[in-house]
Amino acid sequence: MLHKPFTRKLATVAFFMAGSLCAPALADAPNVQQRLDGALAEIARDYPAGGPGLSFYADLGDGLIAKGSFGLANIEWGIPLDSKALHRIGSVSKSVTAIAALDLFEQRMLSLDAPISTFAPTLPPHMGERSMRQLLSHTSGLAEHAFNEKLLPHIWRPIPTDKIIEIEANTRPEFTPGAQYQYSNFNYVLVAHVLEQVTGQSFEHFIGSYLGRHNIDGQYDNQDKITPYRAEFYNQLGGELINTPAVDLSHVSAAGAILMSLEGMQAWGKKLMEGELANAGLVEIAWAPTKLLDGSQTAYGLGFNIGQFCGEKVLWHTGATPGARAVYAFFPNSGRQIVLLSNAYRDESLYGAAGTILSAVFGLDADADWAESTREQCSLSPAQ
Repeated sequence: MLHKPFTRKLATVAFFMAGSLCAPALADAPNVQQRLDGALAEIARDYPAGGPGLSFYADLGDGLIAKGSFGLANIEWGIPLDSKALHRIGSVSKSVTAIAALDLFEQRMLSLDAPISTFAPTLPPHMGERSMRQLLSHTSGLAEHAFNEKLLPHIWRPIPTDKIIEIEANTRPEFTPGAQYQYSNFNYVLVAHVLEQVTGQSFEHFIGSYLGRHNIDGQYDNQDKITPYRAEFYNQLGGELINTPAVDLSHVSAAGAILMSLEGMQAWGKKLMEGELANAGLVEIAWAPTKLLDGSQTAYGLGFNIGQFCGEKVLWHTGATPGARAVYAFFPNSGRQIVLLSNAYRDESLYGAAGTILSAVFGLDADADWAESTREQCSLSPAQ
């Protein structure tokens, strides 16, 4: 008989509301729970019974919390998704990795601004002259490696960071470090390589130990490893649902190879906002816009997109990887947090689903981008 570690419910949704001294308070707003319920019902239509699913957590303040799951963790066995299922979080791995790197900086094992050749002396010179700050903020000028044809034969089996670096050794930088922002997964392959050199551990072991030490439910996604509670992953191909091809995510390493459960992501966000993962000064560095050589600023810090929702600062990131989508957003001033994790790769990003929840509850204007919205665009302000 198959052991089923997941709860046998198609969707488990919990709500809690309490009063608050905020004005206008969510608890006093008309039909706020109904609006939240309606937003979740709208999202649930994309995850029908019998298909892959979505796990969600939303702490919207004033005691308004929703948590639950839709769909299945394993379609073949009919096992429902729940908050303990391990998901591929894709590029959300960058945020997790950035905070882990800051932990080493606090221990004086790393520098943000020294050339990374200080810690990894065998790197090609054009890579070694970049800094950790430039890598973490995507201002290094190094090109995206995922499109290198020489990498393609290696995406099916584990590949170490030094082999990826060897493949990219002759790829020319695209601009002077610090001159502009350009998102590149290769930046975080180099981050992982530096962490390996500094700690003497593989990135897989380093990140697993780091998360375990902080009691956060997550680990590196080792395709060969028997991993309890890891969800199965699914793709859409020509309108048909298929099992995700067995791509090994070591070829993106710290850029997208971390597994986390909903409970793990919830705990990570809470511990981060409460100062348990890094001291406040370092976290503020990660959450600050990056200054470029010409004096202008980007909207990306060290592993975090930086925006505002209805006038309140928001840190967020999306993730997309074979068979999975993810998004988180949290609000350091109020402690609000949203996490959405899916074991299905769809064309639509979960960024929009997060916006559906926030817009419904706070009355955001229909034409507004939730992560770039002002107080005036919301009928109910989270910033008050």
